[in-house]
Amino acid sequence: MAASFFLAGFEPWDVTMTDLAEGRIGLESFRGVAFCGGFSYADVLDAGKGWAGVIRFDSRIRKEFESFYAGATPSHWASVMVANSWLFSAGATARDGAEPSPTICVQ
Repeated sequence: MAASFFLAGFEPWDVTMTDLAEGRIGLESFRGVAFCGGFSYADVLDAGKGWAGVIRFDSRIRKEFESFYAGATPSHWASVMVANSWLFSAGATARDGAEPSPTICVQ
């Protein structure tokens, strides 16, 4: 996936939830996030629930995402791939305490 983003003109970074949890990096310098399928949480249906739970219940990571969305401009974006649609539909990325309202774009 990183190669695809690179070929599309992005500067891809591989940031893990552990990186966020341990404070090694934050989301403040990014304009987009992509949650790609993989062996960590995305091998089975509903796999994105793992990420959703981490974002929702780890206070440091939740603050990262709340800050990311609070500072969002029209140039900010988020994307999920493969079995990770649960990440958004589970509401882990809802802003300002609002109920989740995911927009699904199929291309």
